[in-house]
Amino acid sequence: FFINAMKPEWRKDPSKPIDLSAEDPAVFETYAQYLYTHKVVFKGSAGNSFNHVAALYVLGGFLKDVSFQNFITGALIRHCNATQRFPPETAVEIIYQGTTSGSPFRRLLVDIWAYAASSGWIASRGLVASTSVDFVEDVVKALLEVREKPAGSRPRPWVAEPKSYNVSIP
Repeated sequence: FFINAMKPEWRKDPSKPIDLSAEDPAVFETYAQYLYTHKVVFKGSAGNSFNHVAALYVLGGFLKDVSFQNFITGALIRHCNATQRFPPETAVEIIYQGTTSGSPFRRLLVDIWAYAASSGWIASRGLVASTSVDFVEDVVKALLEVREKPAGSRPRPWVAEPKSYNVSIP
């Protein structure tokens, strides 16, 4: 961390302290514990735990600590595999606000949604409102890539029953 903190791209004025005032103290505390223990504990409710992990990944990006980001990614994958619980929309929102397009963690979240999500995952306020337009576009693209194509003998619904799209006359 301190080696990264001293890099010129980080320091606007080398005579001044590094400004971490915008960072959540609890997230930074977990990062500091990781520096000593190389462990991150998933604690609290599932949603809060995933939100914390998402914030840790974003902090790792801010600190330019790629090893930490990779550790967080691996820890999240192991946790999801062990518990069959997945990051909620709030964690997705944290990642999409704190990372750039092409982020491997964004791709992980998209893959989780493309392969494991059900309609019950979508919050009552809607997926775009609870995540981001970019996430929804990424998920739709991934769903179209991974879904099974209907069998060739099965007619397309607009061909088999075109009248099903008509407005009912009262």
